[in-house]
Amino acid sequence: RHDRRHRLAFLVGQRFGQHGLGQKQQPECKQSKNHWNTNTLEYAESANSIPQQHPYMPFIALGLNHQTAPIALRETVAVEAGALPEALKGLRALNGVHEAAVLSTCNRTEIYAQIDPGAENQLTEWLSKQHGLSADSLKTYCYQHNDAEAIRHLFRVAAGLDSLILGEPQILGQVKTAWQAARDANTVNG
Repeated sequence: RHDRRHRLAFLVGQRFGQHGLGQKQQPECKQSKNHWNTNTLEYAESANSIPQQHPYMPFIALGLNHQTAPIALRETVAVEAGALPEALKGLRALNGVHEAAVLSTCNRTEIYAQIDPGAENQLTEWLSKQHGLSADSLKTYCYQHNDAEAIRHLFRVAAGLDSLILGEPQILGQVKTAWQAARDANTVNG
């Protein structure tokens, strides 16, 4: 029986495999009642149901940190915990943004978002408007990672490998808090 981990690994493998970011992963087993269509990212509960299409949407990590921006700018764009729910709702309301989470600490402010293709500039514009900055001046300090690189970046951040003090343990708790805040604001699924 396929459990959630196998299905998630399969879907991630399929998504990145279809776009040249890795090899396609096949499910470990097939059942007569359930079937996987490896060519179109479809899963159907039974042979009689209509498979659901899962369109490709870029996953973006956009932000600035201690390596790219001076402390004065990092303090300016930091999102306070009390303002986070409204900020998340405003971010999620942007055209083309489907899911969003914000990680804001003393050394970084990052937006993780699932967006429509072509909506990448929406995130930088939102961040600049939130803090009264020009988008052009903010872009010089921001970095952006896409898809597999964004996921890799998130894991490096959570592990403390991208911290001012290598391996510092607080960041994992801050990542968890950012995820929970996004779930509480209904700006991420799952």
